[in-house]
Amino acid sequence: MGVLFIWGHAMKLPKSLIILLCCVLSAVCLIARVVAQDKSPQLIYSAGNVYVVDTEMGVATTVTDINGYATEPAWSPDGTQIAYTTVLTDDYYGQYGLYIMNADGTNPKLVAQDLVWRSEPVWIDDTRLLYATSTGFKDGSCVIKVIRKGDRLPHEVLRKAHRKCSVSNLNPSLSADGTRIAFGLDEDGDGKYFQLYALTLTNGELIQLTDNRANNAAPEWSPDSTQIAYVSDQDKQKEIYVMNADGSNPRRLTHRHGNDYGPHWLTDGQHIVFGSDQDGYNIFSLDVTNGVTRNLTNLVDYSAWSPVIAPDGTQMAYLTGIDPVAGADHINIMTLSSGEVHELSRVGVNGYSLSWRPQ
Repeated sequence: MGVLFIWGHAMKLPKSLIILLCCVLSAVCLIARVVAQDKSPQLIYSAGNVYVVDTEMGVATTVTDINGYATEPAWSPDGTQIAYTTVLTDDYYGQYGLYIMNADGTNPKLVAQDLVWRSEPVWIDDTRLLYATSTGFKDGSCVIKVIRKGDRLPHEVLRKAHRKCSVSNLNPSLSADGTRIAFGLDEDGDGKYFQLYALTLTNGELIQLTDNRANNAAPEWSPDSTQIAYVSDQDKQKEIYVMNADGSNPRRLTHRHGNDYGPHWLTDGQHIVFGSDQDGYNIFSLDVTNGVTRNLTNLVDYSAWSPVIAPDGTQMAYLTGIDPVAGADHINIMTLSSGEVHELSRVGVNGYSLSWRPQ
């Protein structure tokens, strides 16, 4: 109705002004098309450098050019920036720096330089990043920090005395509402049992979520932040569990012969996708209500792993190859409603750390 109103009044305007209005409308439409193209489905991954992938065209663009090794890329919530880490020392397991750059790779800036191998940056919002690290390159206390764009130094939100912190277990998962993080800690320092904890970022309240003689890892918040899916070996093999956000009502969801890994919630909050090494590596869906699982990839002489769900919940990206140790051959995109698979050939070789661009 707005356009009809303008046009109805435009009929009474001079011809030159009408032409000007038409030009303005054409420009607006062109800008809208450009914005729509800019928001086309995209992924990032790491393979020595950071790559941005147009999943519709199957084209990957390198957005870093470094002599070291860029890893753990993560989109900002508004999709305009990418955070990543890269080693700052000659020791691959040594000191890492956290960088932020524009989505096209321009204007990279070092914002923190006290990370260690396998530290994964997590965006809290468009101005703040959270990351886990250790006070020593190969040993030391567990620390979680927040750095705000423009600040010179990060501030600590958690510090736990430790002999040899496992940063890969410590790496926090942010709740969907952005108020809490979940992570794993080995309280005894012997690397035997890892328990899950939750920390409220606003007041620093820390609660223990699991308490068993087992390794509990890979916490993933549900879309409404009321539940946490995770992996536990309390029944002698790695299975998918879910519990309430306060740690109550833990329950095992998978009962399989192989090990299950990396749960990711679908946007409906009723289903989870995960990887499994049962009969090779494949990706399965899981109905949280009834525990029914379904093999999504069904590969026999090939493998699929590292599933990530698109922001709108309609697609799943994942890596394929002989096996995860040998490295990826390419990236596949699956439409979840139909199971249709689109292979991005020559894209994603030896890639990992897949992440969808937010919409």
